[in-house]
Amino acid sequence: MRTTAKGVRHTGSPKVGEAILDSAHDALPIYTMLEHDEVSSIIDLNLRRSGHTVYNKMKMDSDGVPICPIGRNMLCWGKCLGRQRIKWHCPTKVGKWV
Repeated sequence: MRTTAKGVRHTGSPKVGEAILDSAHDALPIYTMLEHDEVSSIIDLNLRRSGHTVYNKMKMDSDGVPICPIGRNMLCWGKCLGRQRIKWHCPTKVGKWV
């Protein structure tokens, strides 16, 4: 820690605790960085990207298990820790029927 001529102490890089950002910052790497640095944030949503999903909406059963296109419950295939997601596979693809 060092002290400047005005008596302000510097400890290196400052820690940001809160942030308000515009829609240009509505991106997964920004959210990931803010979560990693424990920054509480408000980010305006980028409306140009809303509703443009790659996949169709998935149907779910009453327990929250996704239903594959052939109408069978999908099989839980473990967790993807890097993306914090649960992996699901269609039973026909893996050769197992529920």
